[in-house]
Amino acid sequence: MNDKLNRRGFISGGIRGFILLGLSAMTGTFLLRNNKPNENCDLDFVCQNCNKLKHCGLPEAKDYKISRIKR
Repeated sequence: MNDKLNRRGFISGGIRGFILLGLSAMTGTFLLRNNKPNENCDLDFVCQNCNKLKHCGLPEAKDYKISRIKR
């Protein structure tokens, strides 16, 4: 009888798969996360269309947020 086709092998393989998936997801999250505040804008400073505007600390972005609130 093949060991990979029994119930214990199936459950063990599934658990290993979930662990591998979790470790891969966490590794990807840590590698792609950017904790450093950007001092330069990547988008030629188009605040209106920027997806980082909520967390941006540049003075121009702060001015844009204030002007948008005043409208």
